[in-house]
Amino acid sequence: MKFLVFKFLTALFYLIITSVSYSIELPDINNIIINKDNKSYKNVIFKDVNNQDINLDDFR
Repeated sequence: MKFLVFKFLTALFYLIITSVSYSIELPDINNIIINKDNKSYKNVIFKDVNNQDINLDDFR
């Protein structure tokens, strides 16, 4: 029983250490822009599967 607990704790410790080591690394994201001011877009229209126009103002 002690060996089973030891194996479980070893596996748990290994999983925690590897996840922490991956979270310390900074991701290499160069194509992201963070705007300080919110941008609002008017007259946004999407196309659905049937190629019909969907206006977001209709859902307000």
